[in-house]
Amino acid sequence: MENNGYWKISNLVLVGDLEDSDNPHQYGDALTELIVKTHDRIQRDKVKGPQEIHKLIKKYPNVPAFKNYLTTYYNFKGDTKNAMAANRWLVKEHPNYLYGILNLCSEYLDTEQIVEIPTLLGGETFELQLLYPDRKIFHISEFASYTKVVATYFIATNNMEAAKSRID
Repeated sequence: MENNGYWKISNLVLVGDLEDSDNPHQYGDALTELIVKTHDRIQRDKVKGPQEIHKLIKKYPNVPAFKNYLTTYYNFKGDTKNAMAANRWLVKEHPNYLYGILNLCSEYLDTEQIVEIPTLLGGETFELQLLYPDRKIFHISEFASYTKVVATYFIATNNMEAAKSRID
């Protein structure tokens, strides 16, 4: 149920504004704006090359979003090999970064290594709260991305009832 940009689902609160979440990867206004602009430029295919993203990674090595955007850039270009390498670098340097974990799960789904996925997604219950027990407030995109990967996992394992429960 929505209430002023907040939704309550089970024991989680979902928000539409990233700054309202309790995500540990929060930055000041200027850096947040750069992150959003970079994301937008990648989505619109306006990045001239991976070196542009590498410059941001070098300048902001503790911002996992830029490494994630490198993965996204390579995926958009159809360069799966470099996308997987970039994501493995992301996961190695930021092992608790949700989008890196989800990208790795997607790789495992694509390569039929699905036995690896439950451990990455919080165990057999597949609850976002168990993956991040110190968090209670998630951005809607985090929840949606997590739910999509979990539902895809259930479909891949022929557990249609569990997939349907996630989609519902």
